Amino acid sequence: MIELFLSSAGAEVRAVGSAEEGLEALAEYSPDVLVSDIGMAGFDGYWLIQQVRKSRPLLPALALTAFTRREDVARARSAGFNEHVAKPVDPEALVRTIASLRPTESLAPIASASRSS
Repeated sequence: MIELFLSSAGAEVRAVGSAEEGLEALAEYSPDVLVSDIGMAGFDGYWLIQQVRKSRPLLPALALTAFTRREDVARARSAGFNEHVAKPVDPEALVRTIASLRPTESLAPIASASRSS
């Protein structure tokens, strides 16, 4: 569903099913923004961003999560995410947040996304 929102806004989306697949995709593709769910089977989004930050410390990254307490937002930011968006996702707010992370503030092309619901 998030893929559809972003694609309809003009983004080029590369979606994957796990943190491991996201890391593999990033070895072959250079997105403008990484969008990742926090809660994934296997390794979670925190693990993913820690791995990403080793080789791409400046890649803008957005965490999608149902965990919305202040502590959760702080944890996402301290792990290496630049922004935190709560689920359920407001599509317009998501697009605005992603656009704000991009240097050109437009949406095409955009993100490698860890698939979320």
